Amino acid sequence: MELKEKEIHLLTTISNLRFMSTQQIHSIHGYNGKYGANVTRRKLKSLEETGYLKSWQPSKYDQKVFYLSKKGAEEIALFHGIENMKTVTKSNTTLHQLMVTEIYVGLRNCNIGKIRRFILNQLVGVAIADAFIEYQVGDKNKLIFLEVDRATERISIIMDKLKQYQEACESGWWQVKFGIFPEVCFVTTSDTRKRSLLKLKEQCQFRVNVMTLDEFTVKPESII
Repeated sequence: MELKEKEIHLLTTISNLRFMSTQQIHSIHGYNGKYGANVTRRKLKSLEETGYLKSWQPSKYDQKVFYLSKKGAEEIALFHGIENMKTVTKSNTTLHQLMVTEIYVGLRNCNIGKIRRFILNQLVGVAIADAFIEYQVGDKNKLIFLEVDRATERISIIMDKLKQYQEACESGWWQVKFGIFPEVCFVTTSDTRKRSLLKLKEQCQFRVNVMTLDEFTVKPESII
């Protein structure tokens, strides 16, 4: 099967984000029209059957989650001239990564600006942010360290990570490079967890934003 340009772009997006659900893929690369979602599903099925994609379904009630196969990675590496391109496998962090992807999709489809950078697993001193985001609105750029929170970690672990961010802020490296220390933004799963994270915000000497995934979904620009 010879890949078309649209399919190369689709595989590249999945490669960059690691894991994507059917709906997330459709919202970026989907076909228009009444039956567009069905066309997207058939295309993904074809790419899986020809060995470019792999998938799994968290439960019978959930959408399929797609990720690049070794064959798909080789094709994308050849197209972009990348050597030793790594592939991923499903793990207990896959659902976490899907939430990160949801933020990308929401910002990608938001009409107030454009994504200039969306770098996964950004090292910030000794902390690792889920993503470093640079989002341009007009002639201004908003810088964000994204922290997706599925409420699976103890609050004490979150506190330790905020201390690591504080150390990174005090180092001044980001301020020299970008003129400002990026805002740390938590996107979590419930109002209860949001309230717990907001209490931690009061102890920080850098900007922290906290919202639920539902709030972001309704108004993606609220993260900006």
